[in-house]
Amino acid sequence: WRIGQDKPVFVYKLIAKGTLEEKIQALQQKKADLARAMLSDGVAQDLKITQDDLQAIFAPLQE
Repeated sequence: WRIGQDKPVFVYKLIAKGTLEEKIQALQQKKADLARAMLSDGVAQDLKITQDDLQAIFAPLQE
């Protein structure tokens, strides 16, 4: 998206499997689900980010 853009824009994210970007994307999705559950007054206890989630980001990439 561009500031001042008034036409529809399509955004594509290209993320290679088994990369750090894939791990970050999964964490972003989990955070978005948590925010959505909190804003919609849903149940959010199963959506918290755990220590394992954070350690998975810094774990060595699998080949």
